[in-house]
Parts: sequence; C-alpha cells; structure tokens
Amino acid sequence: MRRFLLLVAVLLGTLNMGAQDKDALEKRKESTLKELEIARELLYETRDKKQNTIHRVALLNRGINSREQLIRDIIREIDLMDTEIDGLEDEIRKLEKNIRKGKEDYAHILYSVFKNHTDEEKMMYLLASKDINEFYQRIKYMKYLKDYRERKVEELEKMMQDLAIRSEELLKARNQQAVLLEEKERENNELLKERNQRNGMIRQLAQDEQRIRKEIEEKERIRKELEDRIRKIIEEETRKNAGNTLLSSLTPEQRLVGNSFLQNKGRLPWPVERGVITTKYGLINHPVLDGVKIPSNGIDISTPPGTKARAIFNGEVTGVYAILGANYAVIMMHGEYITVYQNLVDPMVKAGDKVTAKQELGTVHSDPGENVAVMTLQVWKSKEILDPELWLTK
Repeated sequence: MRRFLLLVAVLLGTLNMGAQDKDALEKRKESTLKELEIARELLYETRDKKQNTIHRVALLNRGINSREQLIRDIIREIDLMDTEIDGLEDEIRKLEKNIRKGKEDYAHILYSVFKNHTDEEKMMYLLASKDINEFYQRIKYMKYLKDYRERKVEELEKMMQDLAIRSEELLKARNQQAVLLEEKERENNELLKERNQRNGMIRQLAQDEQRIRKEIEEKERIRKELEDRIRKIIEEETRKNAGNTLLSSLTPEQRLVGNSFLQNKGRLPWPVERGVITTKYGLINHPVLDGVKIPSNGIDISTPPGTKARAIFNGEVTGVYAILGANYAVIMMHGEYITVYQNLVDPMVKAGDKVTAKQELGTVHSDPGENVAVMTLQVWKSKEILDPELWLTK
C-alpha cells in the first residue's frame, strides 16, 4: 500500500512539474516575443538609413539571440507535448484493455443471468437448495449478480466516458504539437534571414576597421572617466561620514534603503518604459571585429527616440555629470548601492534630489544618424561593479 501511495505521489509530482514547466515556458516565450517586437520596431526605424552601423548589428544580434531562445523554448514545448501524448496514448491503451476485460466480465454475468432469466427459473433455482443455509447463500448470490451487473455497467460507462475525454485530449495535443512544429519551422526561416542580414552588415562594416578601433578607444575613455567619477563619489561619501567603507559610513535610514534594494533584486523596474538590451555586462565580444573583446561596466538598452530614463529604485541623486562624447550621467545612491544612467540629455534632476522609483531623470539621447536612443545602466555595490540585468524584472 505504501509503495502504491509513493508511486501515486511521484506521478502527481511529475505531472505538476510538467505543468509548471509549461507555465514557465509560456511566460518566457511571451517575454521573448516582446523583445523581438521591440527589436523589430527599432530596426524598422533605421531601415531607411543608408549606412549600416555597429548599433544596427547589435540590434540584429539581440533579435537573433531572442529568436534562438524562442526556438529553444518551442523545441522544449514540443518535447513536453511528446511526453503528454505518450502519457495519453498509454492511458488510452489501458482504458481500452480495461473496457475489453469489463465487457468480457459483463458477458459472463449476462450468461449467468440468462440461465435464470424468468421468475419461475429463479424460484426453481432457490427451491433446489439442499437446506436453508444453501437457500440463503443462493439468495445472496443472486443479489450479488444483480449488484455486480449494475456496478459493471456503471464502470463500463465511466471508462467509456474517460476514453472519449482522453481521445479528445490526445487529438488536441497532436494538433497543438503540429502548430508548434510549424512555428518552429517559421522561426528557423526568420533566423536564417536575420543571420544573413547581420553577416552582410558585418562584412561591410569590417572594411572600415580603423574607424571602428577609434570608436572602441573613445568608448573605453568614456568608461574609465565615468568609473573614476563613481569611485571618487564613493571615496568622498566614505570620507565625509568618517567611515572605513561606504557601508560603515551609512546612516541607519540609508542602510534600510540598501537592504530594500537588495531584497528587490530581479524585480526592479526597467529604466525605460520599452527597450531591449543590446550590450551585455562584462568582457564581451565586439559585434563586428572578430577576436576583439571590450569591457562593459553595465548594459546598453536601446529604446525609441524621445524615451525618458527612469530611476529603478528610491534613492538620492549624488551627481549629474556632463561627459564629453556621452552627454549626461545621473548617479544615484540607494544605501550601499549605486545606479548610473548614462547618455541622457535635458536632465530633470540635480544633486541632492530625493527620487522615487520610476521617476523621470532625463531624456535618453538619440543619435540622428541612428534614429534610436541608447542608454547605459550600471549597478554598483560600494566599489564592486554588478550585472544590472540580474536586478531588473524579466
């Protein structure tokens, strides 16, 4: 009995895991489709520009990565459907076997009933008893046959209903799988087109390697300048409050803000209303020059022109700095944590301002030659640079 209960628990757990897996896949597919839609819109905005740019390549890369993820999720869904179909087919086979067995049993019952189908024959059967005990046993037997026959009819009807339901579920699952297979084929075709388009752009852009290397040097200068600014702010805040570290110099209220920031990791709102990440955090491959790696202290988010940058959490503005070649950077403190919003114009806050989550900080700069706005987001914990993507809601 215990082994049976354990088996039931395992089967129910497996079914529950399958359902949870399907729900997670659906949510991720929905998020991926939104990314693809935004990337497609931004590429559409730049379609009339004659010159291919590194940013267009980055947008295509983002779209390609999203589509590859979408295809992986579709394949996973197809695998789950395979498992579901196998389970349904197994259930149907068992039901059909049980129905056949039930019909055979019912036929035997009918035969027994047929032998004594009239009231006279039933009475003769009872009167033929040797004694009162056998008479009583035959009455019980006849009642058992009647009850058993009725119960068998109910069981057969229930199994037939279950078989009809499972057969309908199987047909639905096979139709869903066919739709997924068509979707996978369609997405694979789109992926091939995007890769060809991206590779064509890369070949064209790679011909001007000297200009690209100058752009890399300029971005590295901006990265270092902003990093130096942030480290000086941390040192100043630490010195101002006579602490050995930024954490030790915080007030109790500031520590609470920092703890709250940490507790909301992975749930913080995006710094723009709509956008896609086109540059990841860390040491990344250059989108055009093969074998060239570039450091990235944050993530680049591409968004439509005119988009406002928003604070991702409550905090205090510690500085708004103009950086040559990168417009304005707004730096905010959230206890021990720091967020940086770079490449803004028309800043709407100043040093010392208390800011709430989603409050607008300024307009993300849009390069007229690109017709797409790009902002950089950084997240720091004291002097440690973190991956901002891990802090934002999916």
